[in-house]
Amino acid sequence: MIAPASEAELPLLMEIERKTFLTDQFSEALYLSFIVQPDIEVYLYRAGGNAQGSLVLKFAEDDTLCQVISIAVPPAYQGQGLGKELMLFTEERAREKKRDQIQLEVRSNNMRAMELYESLQYMEHKILRDFYGPGIDGIRYIKCLT
Repeated sequence: MIAPASEAELPLLMEIERKTFLTDQFSEALYLSFIVQPDIEVYLYRAGGNAQGSLVLKFAEDDTLCQVISIAVPPAYQGQGLGKELMLFTEERAREKKRDQIQLEVRSNNMRAMELYESLQYMEHKILRDFYGPGIDGIRYIKCLT
């Protein structure tokens, strides 16, 4: 089940963050700022009593874009379709909020994530040189919903 995360669930979000990302982890302070910002939505994916993934979406008020800030599924839960479920949820929320496009960035060496996005008809839009640091490129993906 995917449900909004609260400030009380910050320890769960941080646990998912630490287990999923070896580098480029969001800080607790940043996650807290996400939770309280009106244009950002933070979600937890729970199943079997465990928090198995998280999702952070941005819906800027003056934009028609939904930006995926973070999607995280720890290795223990990968390969079970959770990432796909989180992305389909993202598309549903974007449509509910009348957004016509979803954008996200991914490390250029994260083949598993890129395969997922491409299977859902996300299109590679731009290579972002050094996006994740010197020598670590990102790739921007976009999906039009209209």
